[in-house]
Amino acid sequence: ATAQWFGDKAHKKDIKGDQTRCAWFDQYLKDEPLNNIDKNVVAKVRTLLTREKNTPGTVNKYLAFLRAVLIHAYEAGLCDLPPPLGAVRGGVLRLGGEARDEM
Repeated sequence: ATAQWFGDKAHKKDIKGDQTRCAWFDQYLKDEPLNNIDKNVVAKVRTLLTREKNTPGTVNKYLAFLRAVLIHAYEAGLCDLPPPLGAVRGGVLRLGGEARDEM
């Protein structure tokens, strides 16, 4: 799924960031079939991210990347359904150029 993601998204400005996030997920999900990535797996990954990355904003960036790759895989027919992934509370939500705390 990630090979197809990088082929389709090579034009992205933050492709290096995507490669970093992909390498991090690869440590934990490399041998996990796409259809096995469910809420429980995501919860474990979220816990690991929170321990290692510490800030909710960084955790949210990583989870957003995972969500995007899984949705892309779903649309390409590589998996049945993407699991729901929510944001971590305490991050900063930017609206209209102003930073506001998430509720």
